Amino acid sequence: YDEAMTWLRKAAAAGDGQAMCNIGILYYRGAGAPQRYDLALRWFHEAAAAGNSQAMFNIGAMYRDGVGETVDFGEAMTWFLKAAVNFNDKAMNSIGAMYRNGQGVSIDYVQAALWYRRAADLGNQAAMYNLGTLYEQGLGVLKDAEEARKWFAKASLNGLGDPLH
Repeated sequence: YDEAMTWLRKAAAAGDGQAMCNIGILYYRGAGAPQRYDLALRWFHEAAAAGNSQAMFNIGAMYRDGVGETVDFGEAMTWFLKAAVNFNDKAMNSIGAMYRNGQGVSIDYVQAALWYRRAADLGNQAAMYNLGTLYEQGLGVLKDAEEARKWFAKASLNGLGDPLH
């Protein structure tokens, strides 16, 4: 981790947004550096300013989850939308979840389905599963057991993966 941090810092100094984001992740996880959410957030902001959509998602997730920050769904949504504009499927899935759960917005299953589908179309397995649950329950879409099975099968075939960062 020490050597990785050395090279990441050199790349970050040269303006590499992914390197900045990766430094933030190391601080977030406490891997090769002390776990410092304040430094993670600072590096994520630098990476976001460099256009890194993963960092934008990570900032949103920290606000949504109250990690190192007070829970702020409005701020989370702002950052998820910034990441979604940059085709970040995790952010799109998170926006869907916020609409489904009424986090900082009114519950809107139609919007949830729309955002889940956008993320699923980009290959996000969690969104595939979430979209399947909407079809299974008839929330925001017509209840359709076959369509639900289709989305559950896609999620299963692709594996749900690691939803974190």
